[in-house]
Amino acid sequence: MKKTLVLVLFAILAVSLLCPSALAQSHEVTEPVSIEFWHALSNADLLNALIDEFEEQNPLITVDPIYQGDWTDINAKLSAAIAGGDGSQLPAVITLNPSYLGTFADGGMIASLEEYIADDQFALDEFSTGLVNTFTWNGVTYGLPYLNSCLVIYYNTEMAEAEGLEIPELWTDMNAFMEKATTEEHKAMGMHAGGVWYFQPFFTNRAAVFGTDEAPTAELDNPLCVEIATDLQRWYQEGKMDYFYGSSAGADGRAAFAEGKLFCYVQSSAIHTNLQAMCDFEVAMTWPVGGERGRYSYVGGQGIGLVAGVSEAQRDAGWQLIQYLTSPEVNIALAEETGYLPTRTTILETEAGQAYVASRPAYLPVIEMLDNVECQPRYNNAVTTNDIWRAEMSRAIIEGGDMQAVMESIAEQMQEIIADN
Repeated sequence: MKKTLVLVLFAILAVSLLCPSALAQSHEVTEPVSIEFWHALSNADLLNALIDEFEEQNPLITVDPIYQGDWTDINAKLSAAIAGGDGSQLPAVITLNPSYLGTFADGGMIASLEEYIADDQFALDEFSTGLVNTFTWNGVTYGLPYLNSCLVIYYNTEMAEAEGLEIPELWTDMNAFMEKATTEEHKAMGMHAGGVWYFQPFFTNRAAVFGTDEAPTAELDNPLCVEIATDLQRWYQEGKMDYFYGSSAGADGRAAFAEGKLFCYVQSSAIHTNLQAMCDFEVAMTWPVGGERGRYSYVGGQGIGLVAGVSEAQRDAGWQLIQYLTSPEVNIALAEETGYLPTRTTILETEAGQAYVASRPAYLPVIEMLDNVECQPRYNNAVTTNDIWRAEMSRAIIEGGDMQAVMESIAEQMQEIIADN
């Protein structure tokens, strides 16, 4: 069914997709070549339909799409394949997680896209600036936005209208909001704590906690950060907030929101379709609460890039595939079927984009803010330090304790790890 839907869509868009200028000519494939594409998209019907369409347009290229699990699995398997030294075992194209971009780039594991972008005058400026920066390392573009989400705050539109509730734009107004939005029937907010990604923007919107890629730090003992963590702890203990942590966190949070036990719920934009299906009220989205530094959200999901160790012919074929999978039309098809975001800020300038927004009005406030997405810190061992932060702060929120001391301890541990990199 999904394959049919996608093929019908591409039949409608055939003129734009089959135009000779739609794909690059500078790196044209002139002889038959086979490539592997390692990916994390579990919707096999959708991706297979797209690959079939690509191969019809590019008869010299054969693509073997291989589902490798989530991004951690892909990273581990690529590292192992490269260590094995046999280039024939490598994919030409992989989905990239931002957290490992620096490690892969510095290690020569992925190829720069600069030459391809320049030679083919690829319209990189059509993508959200934050998404492009996410897959850029030391000024070099190594990947393109592909299946991306961002952190949002969902809210119950019926409650908002009936109770006059509005999520503030600034953290300094959150105390008043949490008080007003908590009733005998529902709590003000639920926070999913499946990773630091789900609460990190609230901290970095107030202070430049993590420095830069070139000079990373972890100043979570900043008074503004301690204030945020203390607020979360207090709201949880006062019954104004639910904090979903552990193996069932995602399911528990979605259920609580759908059952009307929460006014708003902090989660990924990627779950909107599923969340709406669970609810008997309209589910709206808004941008994360901002602070002194600005109002930003973090990029989620994956980019797409080329592996360095394959042949030039395979890289050229891979580049053709990357262009296809990130084209406006395919991007809309992926967004419609997966719940991921359109990645181009120019979406509203196209007929397909306008139709997408018309059918999904909840996404409009997010699309309008796409240039305010930014990437998480990407220093080596960022995943390890993030695990420390999530575990220790979550324990203090749930069990109580001196949050000032906890945040100081977290900062010290994280900075020690950064110093050892």
